[in-house]
Amino acid sequence: MLPLYILLTLAGSLTLARSANPDPPRSTSPRRGLSATQDCNGPVAFSGTGGVQHPSRLVAYRRTLAEAGVGWNQETGEFTVHCPGLYQMTFAGLTEPGAKLVLKKHSSSDNSTAWSPVISTPKGGGSNLVLLSSTCCGVRVILSISSKQLKESSSKDFPRPSKETTI
Repeated sequence: MLPLYILLTLAGSLTLARSANPDPPRSTSPRRGLSATQDCNGPVAFSGTGGVQHPSRLVAYRRTLAEAGVGWNQETGEFTVHCPGLYQMTFAGLTEPGAKLVLKKHSSSDNSTAWSPVISTPKGGGSNLVLLSSTCCGVRVILSISSKQLKESSSKDFPRPSKETTI
């Protein structure tokens, strides 16, 4: 009787373990394109932790803690504004001494390929909170490191607390 009980418990545990597999993490790129962004009435927000430095010095994130709306690309760490409104951008991280985290933006209406620095941390890292008002779509925002290496801990949160409304 005891071996049958153990076998049933094991079979039940395996069934529960198989049914508990979560969905893979969602990313707005490349699955959801601009056509999915026509409705800007909902929330637009994302939060990521576990910074990873690309060879291009972009900072991306291993874990997405929250994602609502569109525009966030976890693989590159780039955020593209698809919905006009006020965006609150918060980032924090540690770098090697002498390096800074720099928040940069690029507007699609500019004819250049240059990224404009918005704000940076002191050397060695730190944190910042920035409000960015965007009345048009296509503005891109990235977090990069000025030089040297990113240390393990970093995070970024970009919610849109206010949307633009027209009357």
